[in-house]
Amino acid sequence: MSLLGMFCPMLFDVISALENYHPRVALQWQLGRIFALFLGNLYTFIIALMDAINLKVRDRSENSTAPPVTIHPADVPRGPCWETMVGQEFVRLIISDTMTTYITLLIGDFLRAVLVRFLNHCWCWDLEAGFPSYSEFDVSGNVLGLIFNQGMIWMGAFYAPCLPALNLLRLHVSMYLQCWAVMCCNVPQERVFKASGSNNFYMAMLLVILFLSTLPAIYTIVTIPPSFDCGPFSGKNRMFDVIQETLESDFPAWFSKVFSYASNPGLVLPFILLMV
Repeated sequence: MSLLGMFCPMLFDVISALENYHPRVALQWQLGRIFALFLGNLYTFIIALMDAINLKVRDRSENSTAPPVTIHPADVPRGPCWETMVGQEFVRLIISDTMTTYITLLIGDFLRAVLVRFLNHCWCWDLEAGFPSYSEFDVSGNVLGLIFNQGMIWMGAFYAPCLPALNLLRLHVSMYLQCWAVMCCNVPQERVFKASGSNNFYMAMLLVILFLSTLPAIYTIVTIPPSFDCGPFSGKNRMFDVIQETLESDFPAWFSKVFSYASNPGLVLPFILLMV
């Protein structure tokens, strides 16, 4: 995923140069391609995780043996802690994405700037004006990276509750590192970037990534049985059952009745249509 996110935008730049669109249209096409790439990567990651969960459950069922007599039946493991596994994979994804960003800045920006700066006076052509020149700071690409990063956090926070805190630390460090790269290694973009003209475009992307990043979490809450041996939902048929049980035990009867009416499909579906 990290390698695709690193090299595919370069290919998209070539395609954008061949299309020869107006700069604003070309920027939106470029961002749309990168957005589709990021989204495809993220959903491929989710599908791979689901396959791994199903494989673990199947292997555990096939390799299970009769427990010794000395072990109480309640202490026999009955399945993998798949929620923990999913949370760990999201943490690994955030860390690997962060390291890829830092390595890209170090090699693609800093070493490139050092090469251009110190070899320009003894080279056959002008390295600053020609190839490789100083790298431009891609404002739109970095904004899109933040949107994609936010989608990963929305999707993974349910399985790894400390993920937003880890991401906050990552964003602070990245902000100072990007600031250093801009001041020392980058040059301004030749193509003028107007945030005000693209604000609705970015807000639409953020809304789409919010919607698509919550679908896997909603699917697991409503459909997949939780782990039997671990987690706050152990012993439940579905994670969603804890809502109804909490309403029945900890809230007044009238509140539970109001919630059951509010969750009626006849009311929910028109509300969803109104939101759309």
